[in-house]
Amino acid sequence: MTMNTRQNKSGKTLSSDEKAALIAFFKRTRALSIPRGDDISLRSEVDLAVRYTQVFGEIKSYLGPIDLGTANKIHNLLFKAVPKAPKKVNSHVSLTSGSIIIAADILGEVVRRFSLRAKDRRILEALIKRCGSTLAIWASATRDGLCWGQVVVFFQSAALSANLNIETFLSEENFGETFTRLKSGVVNSLGSLLESGNTSGARQLLGACACQSELEEACRGVLKRLLSERASILPRESQQIVLRFLSIDIESGQVDYANPAESPQVREAAALLLFLFDVRQHTPELEEAYERYRKVSERQFSLHLRGVVGSTVAYDSRFHELLQSCEPQPEGTLLRPWVEWYKPPDARVVIRGIVEPQPAVRKK
Repeated sequence: MTMNTRQNKSGKTLSSDEKAALIAFFKRTRALSIPRGDDISLRSEVDLAVRYTQVFGEIKSYLGPIDLGTANKIHNLLFKAVPKAPKKVNSHVSLTSGSIIIAADILGEVVRRFSLRAKDRRILEALIKRCGSTLAIWASATRDGLCWGQVVVFFQSAALSANLNIETFLSEENFGETFTRLKSGVVNSLGSLLESGNTSGARQLLGACACQSELEEACRGVLKRLLSERASILPRESQQIVLRFLSIDIESGQVDYANPAESPQVREAAALLLFLFDVRQHTPELEEAYERYRKVSERQFSLHLRGVVGSTVAYDSRFHELLQSCEPQPEGTLLRPWVEWYKPPDARVVIRGIVEPQPAVRKK
């Protein structure tokens, strides 16, 4: 080109020095967008953290303006760097969590610098949604639940840079399928982090989601479900997080974890609760007796019935026992609920539920 200036897509003119800096930037980063076969491991998990860190360094060194065309090219550079799985590998390629975290930092910086020059807020909003959608797709393919927190943080920082309401992006009405994917990822990851005892990760995810009412409510729903269905196997620290988030008082001076649940009085009360549950439909009087005793059991003995009879459950020996003379299978039908002693933050299964294994499906 012989011209000393050119107009970028935000309507501003680049000087010859700015244009030269931009050309040099893309020359330095072009090679970083070319996929390499050795990026793929046997599990098709690609680690691009080093390469993305190089890209981030180049972006910080490049002091010229970032217009829409430049922003889209940087987005495409990150996207194209992800190699495709070989034909013989029957799986999808996923990025490591470290790669996604750096990619989120890069896209956040691109949005910040583009927002300094953007005049049309709709174009800026569209860029943020495009970058966020890419991050959500990558996060959904990884097994690290903390990546979802990073996606939420990206939208927070992007909304702040663009001076836009966070609801512009984090709501189903405004962002459709991407927000649905994001909310589902947050819910599943939070449950997994707490059940595995990763309390640091759970706190990070809860902290990130506190910025948006719908995500915070979804997290609250997960915690309530864990408390009602899985409290007895949650690690103690995870129980503490659940109780604090739900603002449930933790009584002081608790007896040691196992002792109350193993006392003869509690076990007898649990057996009576199950008996009344079994016969409750015989007469209206028994139904009334069961309902009254259930409330007494919860209040006086901290006993709760868990599980839905007739539902399909994943067999877990901590909660279930098999119907007599049956071989264990991954799934089964719950025939009798289990009784759980639960006094925050302690929980223990007193009487296990009964599961009838579902027949294994034979492969043809």
